[in-house]
Amino acid sequence: MRPVCLMGVGLTLASGPFGLATESIPWEQRIESLVQQGDLLEAERLAEAATREPASAAVGYGWLGRISMAQTRFAEASDRFRRARDLGAEVGEIAAPWSRALVRLGRRQEACNLLGDASSTDEANASLRYLTGSCYLKVGAARQALPHLEAAHRHGIAHSAAAMELARVRFQIGREDLAVEQLLAKTEQASDPPTLLAIGKMMFQFVLYRQAAMPLEKAWEAKPGWYEAGMYLAMTRYQLEDYQGSAEVLSALDIAAEPVEVRLLRGSTLARLGQLREARSELEDAIRMAPDRADGYLNLGLLHLDQGDREQALDVFAKAAQRDPRGAKIFYHVRSRQNCRSLTPPTGKTAGDGGQARYLSQFADSLQAGQQWGAALEVYLAALSIDSRLARPYGGIALICQELGTAEVGVKFALRGLGLYPTDDKLHYYLGSLYEYLGQPDAAIQSYEKALELSDARPTPARYWLRLGLAQLAAGESAEAELSFRVSLERDPDFAEAHYRLGRVHFRGGEFAEAERMFERAVHLDPSLDEAYYSWGLALVRNGKDDQGRAILDSYRKKLELRQDRGGGMR
Repeated sequence: MRPVCLMGVGLTLASGPFGLATESIPWEQRIESLVQQGDLLEAERLAEAATREPASAAVGYGWLGRISMAQTRFAEASDRFRRARDLGAEVGEIAAPWSRALVRLGRRQEACNLLGDASSTDEANASLRYLTGSCYLKVGAARQALPHLEAAHRHGIAHSAAAMELARVRFQIGREDLAVEQLLAKTEQASDPPTLLAIGKMMFQFVLYRQAAMPLEKAWEAKPGWYEAGMYLAMTRYQLEDYQGSAEVLSALDIAAEPVEVRLLRGSTLARLGQLREARSELEDAIRMAPDRADGYLNLGLLHLDQGDREQALDVFAKAAQRDPRGAKIFYHVRSRQNCRSLTPPTGKTAGDGGQARYLSQFADSLQAGQQWGAALEVYLAALSIDSRLARPYGGIALICQELGTAEVGVKFALRGLGLYPTDDKLHYYLGSLYEYLGQPDAAIQSYEKALELSDARPTPARYWLRLGLAQLAAGESAEAELSFRVSLERDPDFAEAHYRLGRVHFRGGEFAEAERMFERAVHLDPSLDEAYYSWGLALVRNGKDDQGRAILDSYRKKLELRQDRGGGMR
């Protein structure tokens, strides 16, 4: 990164207001030298003298801002940089230190806008473009960050931090195909373990386990026994259901006292290898090492559930409920049932410890959110075995049964829940989803409309209107469906799927320009919405933008391949 110099008029320190008649060094160089030497008072005196001359005032205030930065007087620095700009200083010359002052004052968005303005006047300045992109990334503005980080990359900013930031932005805007291509190329070039670990962690974070294994294995080979690389590699192999490989890495970790996390993952791995006694011992050791943490109990409880020992699982979960759940790491995944055909809703009324049942229901919610269907299902069933009066487990089980391809069983659970809570709008909504899955749109419409009616007392979720529209489409009620999609967008203007569905209506009607706009908006709001991405490519082609459309469709195919190649294991 080249230093940004404040080049102004060519004044010297010969005889004049700066008071060093014996010097013939240009005054800016003299100030810079003083700053480097730490003589800030003298540097400030010379810079203030420069501000009294019209020809050097702008540059003088720029130096005063830098001196204030060195003195950690950030508000003063910002004011001085602003004065420099107002007097005619080029924003590009003071943008970097000024933006740092704004960040230290908690005004990061303002700092990003300042850097963006400077970059627009100096587009070839690689360092400035990188600073701008990095700033926008930190405020969550990935699309604004992308062109700057890509420009920095083109102009030669190739250090690891820049490469990782560019990849992260590409992931965030839904271009994981480009991100993976870039990171795998970096993996081939890199040899230092920290860079390889950073690449692997990013792939892991975005659920690309097969791709994550490559840099993690390379980092592990370069630095055998390294705890962080080993743990990520072991987790990656666990996710890929390479349980033997995971166990081998865990046994080779170079640590004096094994952290709890190692015990938890090793116990989960050994269970999958059929070594149940050893698995239970590892999880019990984790509990002894950290008796105040909940995660040892939660993983052990899942093991008992997995082995069909619900009573022992409930005893362990009761102990977990008394511990601090914050930061709990759940590694153990319960083998998912093939379907729900063997399940029936409880017919009697059990009214045990309602607090424990609610705790388990909430735990199941978190497992379901992580798509750990097998574990979530068993924990919901355990909650109902304690207290069959809870509403949430019925809805959760119904949705999991739909995921497992047995929606007809899910209907039974939803109806049982509604028998207890007929005014529960969520259960009516879940029932509508099940009917829709089963190809019964009229019944689905009735359930969705009931959910909407019952939710009038609070803000109606936009997804209720969206799913009603889908059921109406399936029933051949196109006009009603379009109206439902529009109401969904009124409820939530940033609801990506509603933009996509309304775009489909425009596409079918031959309104390709409007369809293109809505598909693009949907992709911007939710880059993981693959259907919208594909439809956007089609709309571009229909609108005569063949090259752009084919590029989007090619990207869609690559993205789909990545999603299909994520691997199994714990989700």
